[in-house]
Amino acid sequence: MSGQGAPIVLIPGLGNRRFIWLEIILALEERYRVYACDLRSHSGKAASGKFTIPDLAEDIASFMQALGIEDAVVMGHSQGGFVALELALARPPLVRALVLAASASYTDEYGRALLRHWRSLAEMGDPQLLIDDLFLWNFSPHFCNERAREMRMLKSMIRKEAFDVAAFVQHTIACETHETRSRLSAIKVPTLLLGGDADIVMTLRHNRLLHDLIPRSEIVTLPNVGHQLVAESPAAALPSITAFLDRIAVSPAEPPQGASEGV
Repeated sequence: MSGQGAPIVLIPGLGNRRFIWLEIILALEERYRVYACDLRSHSGKAASGKFTIPDLAEDIASFMQALGIEDAVVMGHSQGGFVALELALARPPLVRALVLAASASYTDEYGRALLRHWRSLAEMGDPQLLIDDLFLWNFSPHFCNERAREMRMLKSMIRKEAFDVAAFVQHTIACETHETRSRLSAIKVPTLLLGGDADIVMTLRHNRLLHDLIPRSEIVTLPNVGHQLVAESPAAALPSITAFLDRIAVSPAEPPQGASEGV
């Protein structure tokens, strides 16, 4: 946890750890109390068997309740957006607003094929092969060509984190069954939908569908940005995020008692 003010909970995507939000955290912590979570089995603990996206949403609900967070703006990237949607549907009082970055209302056949492809690479037992493939899919050609040094640094960070292949496999299985389309009209909170026009993992079609299904949603499309927009171009995403927070009047507030522990 960092900062003071109204709470914001950040949920990373498939294969990512909370450090992926670092630039976003640094920008928001002056005005908000920011909590960055790791998904189950991505925090250095052993993989815990099969689970679903709703199970992961319950993990986030338990985390918030343990820290005395009555409600928060919940931001999720990719799979983290799946989790944020399920949290908003299952525990509406906990969610003040949503920010979904490169996410989707369901996993389509293209998405399932990609998840199976990554799972087959993971099961080959060579984490570096999987990481290289993930980077090709997740980052835009512009980033690869113009910011190659940053790409190498990010790869180095992930390698040092001891990428948990077993956990990754279980998360791909959970993502395959993601489906919220018939329920999204029940989400009444303001929702910001961020997407990169160079995203080939979660194409902009998914953002348009989310916009059609969530009543109080708005779309922002970032040019020349790929799927991993949180890490690739936080500077491009931040103006839209901060403007959204201002519009929905998320203002500083005193932290709840007992909420001094971070993650």
